[in-house]
Amino acid sequence: QAQSMMCKQAVAEERRLTLPEMLEFGENANRHTVLLHAMFLQKELPVRLAKRIHDLRSLPKPMWSTRAVSSLISLYEESFVRIVDHEPPRNSVAETAFSETLA
Repeated sequence: QAQSMMCKQAVAEERRLTLPEMLEFGENANRHTVLLHAMFLQKELPVRLAKRIHDLRSLPKPMWSTRAVSSLISLYEESFVRIVDHEPPRNSVAETAFSETLA
C-alpha cells in the first residue's frame, strides 16, 4: 500500500514556493493561515519525500545500498507513512497534533 502511494506521489507535481510567499506567511501568521499551511504540508511533504526516495533508489546499487543511504531512505519512508496516515489537520487540535508529528 505505502509503496504504491509513494510511486504515485513521486510523479506528482511539486508546488513551488517562493521566498516572498514564505516571508508573507511568517509575517501574517494567524490560526487560520497556520491551519491552511498545515493542510498544505500534509499534501506537499509526501510528494517531496517520495521524489527524494525515488531519486535515491535511482542511484547505482552500490551507492543506494550503503548503510548511510539506505538509512536515509528508511527515514524518508517512515516520515512519508507517518504524514499520509495522520488525521488531516482540519482544526486547531489536529493541526497541533500534526505539527508534533513533524517535530
